[in-house]
Amino acid sequence: MMKNKRKIVLIRFILVVFLSGVFGGIAGYLFASSEANLTIVGNTVSDILIHYSIYMSVVFDAAALLTAYVLYRISKKEFRLWDQEDSDYITRTEQKLSISLMASEIGPILAMISFCIGILDLHKNGNTAKLICMLAFITLSLSLAFLQRKIISLDQEINPEKKGDPLDFNFQKQWLKSCDEQEKQVAYKSAYKAFRVSQIFYVVILILLILVGPFFEIGVSPFLIVGSIWLLQVLVYSITSLKLSKPKNH
Repeated sequence: MMKNKRKIVLIRFILVVFLSGVFGGIAGYLFASSEANLTIVGNTVSDILIHYSIYMSVVFDAAALLTAYVLYRISKKEFRLWDQEDSDYITRTEQKLSISLMASEIGPILAMISFCIGILDLHKNGNTAKLICMLAFITLSLSLAFLQRKIISLDQEINPEKKGDPLDFNFQKQWLKSCDEQEKQVAYKSAYKAFRVSQIFYVVILILLILVGPFFEIGVSPFLIVGSIWLLQVLVYSITSLKLSKPKNH
C-alpha cells in the first residue's frame, strides 16, 4: 500500500514538472513573439505606478485607518454593553476587533510598498502635492500604530491575561507567551500555513521574473531579493526546528 502511494506521488510530481515545462515553453514563446508590445505595456505600467504610487500610499493608509477605527469603536461599544455572561456575544466582538487589527496591519504594508515605489519619482518630479502626500503618509502611519495600541489594549481588557505593549519590540513574544494553549496552537498552525503558502509564492514569482526578465531588463536584483527572502525563511524555519527538537538537559 505504501509502495503504491509512493509511486502515485512520484508520477504526480513528474507530471506536474512536465506540464510546468510545457506551460513555461509556451508562455516563453508567446512572450518572445510579442516582445515589442510587452515592452511598451511594461514601461507604461511602470511609469503609471511610479507616478501615482505616492498618492496611493495615502489612500491605503487612510482606508485602513478608517476601517480599523470604525470596527474598533463598534467593538469598544459592544464590550461596554456586555453582560459578562454571553460568550457568543463577546466572541463576535473579538472577531470584529481581530478584523480591525488585520486592517491596521495590511493597510500599512500596501501603503509602504506604494510609498517606496513613489519615492523613485519624488527626486525627479517632486512637487508640493507629492510632498504633502509624503507628510500625510507619515502622519497616517503613526496614527495607525497608535490605533493598533488601542486595539490591543481593548483586547487586553476583554482578556486580562494577555500581556505586552504593541510599541514594544518584544511585543509578539510577550503576547504569545500570555496566550493559552489553544490560542498558541492557532498561532502555530497559522504561521506554518503562511510558511507553506509563501514557498509556492516564491516559485511563482521567480517563474514570472524569468518570463518577463528578457523584455523589461530587470537585471539580477529581483532574483537576488526574492531568493534571499526565501532562503532566510527556510533557514530560520530549519534552524528553529533543529533547536526545538533537541532533547532538553535535565
